Amino acid sequence: MSKTDNLELPYLAEAQAMKHVTHNEALRTLDAVVHLAVRSRERTSPPAPPVIGERYIVPEEAEGAWAGHGQKVALWQDGIWVFHTPIEGWVAYIVDEDGLFAYRAGVWAPMVPFSEFDLSTAEQIGINTDADTTNKLAVKSNAILFSHDDVTPGTGDQRLFLNKRGREDVASILLQNDFVSRGEIGLAGDDDLRLRASPDGSLWRDAIVIDRYTGAVRFPNTPDQLGRFDADIYVDSESGDDDNDGRTATTPLKTLTAARQAALLLGDGVRLALGAGSFWRDSLDLSGMNNVIVAAHGDTSTLGLPEIRGDDPLTGPWSTSADRGDGHATIYSQPFAWEGEAPTTHWLAFWEHPTADDDPDAPGVRNLKWAPSLADCAATPGTFFVDAAELGADPALEFNVTGVARQVTVYLHPFDSTDPRTDGKSYHGITRQVGVYVGNDSVIRKVVAYRAGDHAGSLHGNRRCLFDRCLAFDGVSHQMLMGSGEFRDCTAFHNHVDHRRGAILIEHSATGDVSGEKCRWTRTLAVCTPEVRDVTNPIGFGGHSNGVILYDSWIIEDSALFECSVACTDTSYIRFERLRLQNGGINASAHGAAAKVELIDSEIVFTRTPAISPYAISTQYLEDPFDFIIDGLRSQVPEGITLIQTATRSTITGSILIVEGQGTAMGNTFALTTAPLPGGVDLRVERSVLISDEGYLRLVTDDDFVAADNAYGGTGRWYRDGVTVALDGDLATWQSATGQDEGSVQGALQIADPLGGDWTITGDLGATGAGLARPNIRYYSLPASIAEAKARLVSA
Repeated sequence: MSKTDNLELPYLAEAQAMKHVTHNEALRTLDAVVHLAVRSRERTSPPAPPVIGERYIVPEEAEGAWAGHGQKVALWQDGIWVFHTPIEGWVAYIVDEDGLFAYRAGVWAPMVPFSEFDLSTAEQIGINTDADTTNKLAVKSNAILFSHDDVTPGTGDQRLFLNKRGREDVASILLQNDFVSRGEIGLAGDDDLRLRASPDGSLWRDAIVIDRYTGAVRFPNTPDQLGRFDADIYVDSESGDDDNDGRTATTPLKTLTAARQAALLLGDGVRLALGAGSFWRDSLDLSGMNNVIVAAHGDTSTLGLPEIRGDDPLTGPWSTSADRGDGHATIYSQPFAWEGEAPTTHWLAFWEHPTADDDPDAPGVRNLKWAPSLADCAATPGTFFVDAAELGADPALEFNVTGVARQVTVYLHPFDSTDPRTDGKSYHGITRQVGVYVGNDSVIRKVVAYRAGDHAGSLHGNRRCLFDRCLAFDGVSHQMLMGSGEFRDCTAFHNHVDHRRGAILIEHSATGDVSGEKCRWTRTLAVCTPEVRDVTNPIGFGGHSNGVILYDSWIIEDSALFECSVACTDTSYIRFERLRLQNGGINASAHGAAAKVELIDSEIVFTRTPAISPYAISTQYLEDPFDFIIDGLRSQVPEGITLIQTATRSTITGSILIVEGQGTAMGNTFALTTAPLPGGVDLRVERSVLISDEGYLRLVTDDDFVAADNAYGGTGRWYRDGVTVALDGDLATWQSATGQDEGSVQGALQIADPLGGDWTITGDLGATGAGLARPNIRYYSLPASIAEAKARLVSA
């Protein structure tokens, strides 16, 4: 060893010549680094002229003779710059900063004893984390305690003061989830005390506002007992006048056209109050505006909900075959015009009312069906025809006249081949494309809209919207649609039979990036007629993204569908809970090996066999098999209906599954139909009752199902005696392959009244009969009419 370990001072060797040279070199090093005091650590170039003996800490960005010597100690010695490399723990006093610094982790950092640290001059303080220029005090801790002063002692009080500069600034407490703000309380933008909520940290809505002068409390977004709330624009078809300013409830505007113009002047965040009992043949297109609220205002329980209607009566003079010279005596025609206010496709549709009454819910109101030719229209009562050449589009596909007001000739063949000039009936056609259309982060509350021509429906919203207690019906295709968000306590009717296009009554649909977006239906009803169900197989709840970027989740709770189905896809998580379907099914597919679909405490019953799509539940995997969890399902289907058809990892627990009737071996009268996955069948049935007169399981495969490595198992399964398994063997083979003992197959199991909601089991379920409690289903009866649906929404 020729040098010391730390300062690398040279040792004197035995019998060394000129020992004074080595000794002096060591003294120079000691003189340079012991009691280290440097002039500065911020100079980026050597001083000119240098002073003998002065020392500097070289910064990383140094230039000239110091370049490449960052963090070293530089000393002018014998006409050159000498550099000493520091090691961990060196301490230096820096003259121009009047402070001690220690060399740690490759840099020189301030070294001040905590007892001497002056918090009053500290620029940043971080406790268990790093502070920054915005968060100059940062703490990571499970709890923070501020207590009264019992040491000094103090007064016994404890107050937290938040002081802001001026009235328009903010002094508040923000509540966050994963660093995204969700709630705020404080003085935000003025000096009134506010409690606010946000879905995403950027959109804020006041929940409570307390006046700084009077202490009066307001709930801006919560209607009072009379349905009143704070709005920016008021519009009332009965008491309004477009010459008013529309800024107060006593000076409302009259038309939605005037309300839209006023809203555009105010911009995003505008709140529109639609007067209770108001009625418009108009539209409110606010699609380019975000954070909008459109809601009923006033006593809806007495006056009714505001209604927006998209059709008009046909009032022009009727032309006959004699006028036209075409020989079609059953057809009557007249000019028909519609508006082009929205940049989307317009669909034409027409209705026949049995009297001059304008009520769309009156008995006997029927929609006229589209006929592909004038001759077909002439031959078929209850149809209409529009010439494609005159329209400029193919009506067999859609009336694709985007955003343009048009006029065409409509040809009608009334029901019963009556003469519209003398039959006392009235005829109506869609002339507007939307009822209400709002942008992102918007709310529509307690609004009725119907007969709109846009395929997206009468109520339309973009991303992260809320439709609350709304009703829509008589749309050609959809009734309500939003990009993402929640339908809450909404109802949609669909009794419009149109062979040109299927229907999704209440839909979530968007293109582009929908990652993180959620889709919900809560306490919501979708109702179709048997005729519509048998012709178009309508979807009650459903939707999709672009199929590449997936939604975060689809969740349906406490809802019901009648004569329509559920179709969910383009997500990795789907949950149905306390859902009731009558004469409709579920088609669910999820993306990814970690995906999951859950069906919990729900009921699916068929009172008849629909003409098309005869299944109750159907699942299939796309890229990879996913988990399909059924727990607490009650289902009864007639002959010809596939109850559960699954092609993924499935688990069924606590459920009652009943298939009635007889059929052939492939007659779909099995309680459960499954297909094997790449690794074999993956299916478990536990604590469940499967009843079928034919068989309780059918496997769709060419492979040997009862191979030892198949993952079929479960305990506590019960089946009616006498049935067989439609597999590669009989019941004994099944029991042997699965380890299912004969004692678990019980006889004489009966269910009291499934269609009436009574799932009481008669029969011996043994000691493992727990877990079969009846689900708490919310909806057993559907609104019998539009009027009843409105009454339900008013009282919701």
